[in-house]
Amino acid sequence: MILNSHLTSQESSREPKVTQIEQLLSSPSDWINIQPVVKSAFTLFHDYLQHQNRSLHDSFTTSLSLLRHDVKELLAGKADVQDVSRAVSEAIQHTAFDHRPDLDELRRQLSLRASKHDLVTSLKAQTAVLEEIRKDQTIIRGTME
Repeated sequence: MILNSHLTSQESSREPKVTQIEQLLSSPSDWINIQPVVKSAFTLFHDYLQHQNRSLHDSFTTSLSLLRHDVKELLAGKADVQDVSRAVSEAIQHTAFDHRPDLDELRRQLSLRASKHDLVTSLKAQTAVLEEIRKDQTIIRGTME
């Protein structure tokens, strides 16, 4: 029981196993040549370790049960599949067809769009303007020199 750190929940409810130290302490023949003070020191130390082991086990058990309770509370507050599906169906219902733009409005916006021909013509005109500005700059530089 001293270093029995991997007790499962089933083993913790059973009687503690007898360790080698317990066997040694209970055997009178092994203590014939040992002073009673030394034997009582080992016995007290063994009892202290057993008590500490029980206290730690109880503390860990309590902490574990509190953690399990906290996890259950946290999970209870989380959305499950039904909550998510309900929220999605409500969102779909709120997106009604009357909130969408009219077909006429869409056609009007499409008519405002520039065509490919308009873009090419505008680009050519802007390129011509830039060419004229470059020529003018060249002429100005030539007269300044």
